[in-house]
Amino acid sequence: MKKLLFLFLILLIPACSPESSYTIEDNTAIVNLQGYTGTCIYGPYIYENHSDGVSNYIPSHEYILNGEYYINLCDVVICEKITEPLNIPLLGYELILDGEIPEYQTKELEGEIVIEITYFSDKDCNNEKEYIITLN
Repeated sequence: MKKLLFLFLILLIPACSPESSYTIEDNTAIVNLQGYTGTCIYGPYIYENHSDGVSNYIPSHEYILNGEYYINLCDVVICEKITEPLNIPLLGYELILDGEIPEYQTKELEGEIVIEITYFSDKDCNNEKEYIITLN
């Protein structure tokens, strides 16, 4: 009987394990997700909500940050298993309009921070899920 109970508990543990979790270290959210992601188009969305009702979206696709040009695009979207924790910098950007392309400087986030991550529970990226983290 004890062996049967032990086997039952071993089978139950993976079913009860959390699908996602996160920690915050050095202004970075380290997010563990079990699932799949569509490369290039399903990056995390970060919002900075202020007490006055203003919500700022933190850009993540094409920008100049501290003098360096960044672009987050690709030609082919592939459904890939998430094998490493996601490291999401918790930094905001201050817009500087000096020329044709917007330039940003990093700054600390203020107010409530919301991180929205889209991922999938199946290897074909059909069953979409969303993981939302709210930090005060």
